[in-house]
Amino acid sequence: MPLPDIEIVQLAGRQVEIRQAGSGPVLFLLHGIGSASRGWIHQFPAFAGRCRVIAWGAPGYGQSTDVDSETPAPRDYALVLRDLFDALEIDRAILCGNSLGALFSAAFANIAPERVAGLFLSDAAQGHGRLSEAEREAKLRARLDPLDRLGVEGMAQARAGNLLAPGVPEELRDTVAGITAEIRPVGYRRAAWALSIGDLMAEIADYGGPMAVVCGSEDRVTPPDTNREIAASRPQASFTLIPGAGHLPYIEQPDPFNALLAGFVDPLTEAAR
Repeated sequence: MPLPDIEIVQLAGRQVEIRQAGSGPVLFLLHGIGSASRGWIHQFPAFAGRCRVIAWGAPGYGQSTDVDSETPAPRDYALVLRDLFDALEIDRAILCGNSLGALFSAAFANIAPERVAGLFLSDAAQGHGRLSEAEREAKLRARLDPLDRLGVEGMAQARAGNLLAPGVPEELRDTVAGITAEIRPVGYRRAAWALSIGDLMAEIADYGGPMAVVCGSEDRVTPPDTNREIAASRPQASFTLIPGAGHLPYIEQPDPFNALLAGFVDPLTEAAR
């Protein structure tokens, strides 16, 4: 199936871009800091036959309104997601978040655990909230300096290689760079700030629902060890490596990624029917 068209959902004082297909229990997809709703092109055809699959453009991405604060926390994005659930009449959903989308998923599970049927976290960004102020500032500047020096397109080209496993086809690298080149600088800066003060481990500290963590074996951005740590922090969580994948296994290795996601989603959706 083709990638679903963009829809615009109007909320109080803002709008949110989504793509959706299918019906039934909701599988909600949350992209990372350098991505977009269209990055989930391989998941819609795999899951729309059994779920209502929705991917958002996070606040500040695509046609979605920026978060209000210039220095937002992950909670600010989670609050927008809660309003979006209300507008779309979603009672509960399985959340699948990659990278910063995993941190936002965790923040949503913290503020609205009753609306989370399960957390599937891919190559999760823990956030830098546990680091010292100097360390947080250094990481924030390292993320924003390429944007300041190279502009959006230059940064996209420079980052694409680091996001992917070594030796991927040039076509795939160009695809990832093209998605990153669509970011809006203000939205990216605010998302980077949320990453710099976020703390995924704190967000999930009391989460008791179903949870799985997966990570590409070649991820150099949020390496396997940091994702193992996330999974180990919750007794109900599993951890699985995806061999040969980098930071974006849902794009790089969609078949094994979708198989793992299906193994998580199917029992939960069957129970919900």
